[in-house]
Amino acid sequence: MLDTKVGQMKKANPADVAKTGWKAMMKGEREVIHGMINQAQVLAAGVLPESVTAAMHRKLAEPGSGKE
Repeated sequence: MLDTKVGQMKKANPADVAKTGWKAMMKGEREVIHGMINQAQVLAAGVLPESVTAAMHRKLAEPGSGKE
């Protein structure tokens, strides 16, 4: 994945992600999405056709996409 765009993207701090999950679990929440970008992606996936989200994912995850 190191040669893909998604592999090269900046990632959230694991400690922050864990805190988000812990807080949600302690509140009894069944799901949680950490970060605004992830939340936007989930919202878009719920609205856009699967063919569009699949094409977007391919652009990020296709081998060699990080070299462009």
